[in-house]
Formats: sequence, structure tokens, C-alpha cells
Amino acid sequence: MSRPACKATVRASRMKKSRWMALGLSALAAACLLPGRMALAQAAPQSTGVHFITDVMNVEDFAPIDGTNWVIGSSLSLFGPNPKGPLYVFNTRTATASPIGPRHIAVRWDKTRYGARPSIPDIAKLVTHGLGIVPSKGKVRTLYVANHGGRESVEVFAIDLKGKGPTWTWIGCVSMHLSGCGSGPAK
Repeated sequence: MSRPACKATVRASRMKKSRWMALGLSALAAACLLPGRMALAQAAPQSTGVHFITDVMNVEDFAPIDGTNWVIGSSLSLFGPNPKGPLYVFNTRTATASPIGPRHIAVRWDKTRYGARPSIPDIAKLVTHGLGIVPSKGKVRTLYVANHGGRESVEVFAIDLKGKGPTWTWIGCVSMHLSGCGSGPAK
């Protein structure tokens, strides 16, 4: 495991995490406020500078993509898969969110790296929990996602940042033991 070059890098990383935490708390607050949600969402930008992002379901974890305005959000539900998709991508510049569903995810199974088992998942059945992104200097990042839908696993995705927005490719997985239930992948 590499160590940060200096304390300033660690401080900058903590500041980024707190900004994403604020985004997460905004999404959580918007989801919890029932009838008054819209009035609060409309009033907040003028009075506090806070922007609520509505129409997201059960976002449990956030993973910012370093060097971009994109943040990935998981979608954990006790009631099965999210019909909108297993993940969200948040744009911090526009304060918007878009679901990442099966039609957004290509498959390029790296059997050399991740093995030939268990199999390609049914993306629509994924119930995502913890997230981890491996930072990179290039335009492709690796996203690790704890999954509880269809199988207990850590699903692995390549995120390509060469276009206007991220594109997604499932590249493999690591199965968890049947008695295990992970909440967050280690990077």
C-alpha cells in the first residue's frame, strides 16, 4: 500500500471526503422528508447554498472519482434490487444524478485476472452496498462494489472517463463465502 506524499495530500483527501459526505447527507435528507421535501429542496439553494438531489433511492455509499466532478453512489435496499439500476452517478457541477442500469453497463470479463467463476451477474439483480475506487493517473478507474443481490460478491467495473461522462464495463468479480456478507470492499 502506498503512502501519501505529504500531509497536504491527506488534508486535501479528507476535504474531498467531507464534501462528498455533505452531498450524501443532502440526498439522505431529501429522501427522508416526505410531503415537505419539494418545498425544502426549492428553498434551500437561496437560503443556505445547499442543493438537494431528489429521485434517488437508498444511496448507501459514495465514491468520488478523483480529478473529476463525478461521484458514484450505491443503492442498497432490504427489499431487493432498485428498479432504476444498481448504481448512480452524481455530477457535482450540475447537482444532478443519473441511475446506472443494465443498459449502461457493457461486459468484458477479464477471466485471467478474476477467474472463470462464478459467472457474469444479472446486472438488474445487483443490490449494491460499499464502494471503492482505485485512483489512477489515466482515464480508466477500477470500481469495486460490494453486492448482495443474486450472490454475495465484490463486483469489479472499469470506469472509462475519455468521453463527456463515465462509461461502465463489468470486468469480473470475487465471490464471498456463503456465510459472509461484506459491506465495503478494501482497495
